[in-house]
Amino acid sequence: MKLSRIFFSGLLLLGVSFSNAQQQIIPKPSEITISGEHPVRLDEKSYILIMSRDQAFLDRARQMQQILEKGTGIKLPLYTPSSAPKELDPGKGIVIKKDDSLMEKGEEAYSIDASPTGILLGGSTPKGVFYAVQSMIQMLPVEFHDKNAAKKDI
Repeated sequence: MKLSRIFFSGLLLLGVSFSNAQQQIIPKPSEITISGEHPVRLDEKSYILIMSRDQAFLDRARQMQQILEKGTGIKLPLYTPSSAPKELDPGKGIVIKKDDSLMEKGEEAYSIDASPTGILLGGSTPKGVFYAVQSMIQMLPVEFHDKNAAKKDI
């Protein structure tokens, strides 16, 4: 399985340190970029915004919505650009978009950019978005994966 790249802007993504992130993510990304910003937190004001009209991309967004609900107890609203309320806080969003610039890296290529202004998951194809989601989920704090843990503001 070939992955192109994964970018992280932020010392923490959703509360997890990246000091060993490259060794912990499966499949292993080819690159991680780290800067010293604050983590993104998921809460009741968070949302998912899908920027593609492609049904397969929308399916990946719905799959992520279900996974995040199971781990946080919060069903994040899923929007398209035409259905999104105008007052959305950009720092609370997870944006999924088709990124044609990744196509030269292969159909499984993806990128993740997490910063205080939100999370951007890019994929050259729906497979790339699938791997971006899986990588992001692996970096969520341990409370996300523990059924008995408090789920407040993961």
